[in-house]
Amino acid sequence: MKKIYLCIILSLFWSTIGFAEWNKIHSDQNSEHYIDMTKLKKEGTNIHFWHLVNYLIQNEDIFWKSSLTYTEVNCNNLSGKDHVFNFYSEFMGEGEFLGDHNPPNIWVTAEPNTIRYLTYKKVCK
Repeated sequence: MKKIYLCIILSLFWSTIGFAEWNKIHSDQNSEHYIDMTKLKKEGTNIHFWHLVNYLIQNEDIFWKSSLTYTEVNCNNLSGKDHVFNFYSEFMGEGEFLGDHNPPNIWVTAEPNTIRYLTYKKVCK
């Protein structure tokens, strides 16, 4: 049963990546950050969205080239929590699926002048 559930989830991720319209919101020497503004899902004051990161520098701790995160943000106080975090072998969520991480179910307030803050402000416009 777990394998069936995993296959369904992975196929949904693939279709999300394949048909996303990624808008770059930030880049620096280490990473590029994108959000898919076409797939925002609003629920009251909360918005669910996909956040893609290209890691331009790999090392022993970061061996993947991109990650795709499904995030929920509360637009009233700019706090959010990640629901899914997936790793890929190539940029833009392409290549081999390397694994996933289930983030803790906690709300984190975005601090000013951070990428998280910039991302939440853009999504909540």
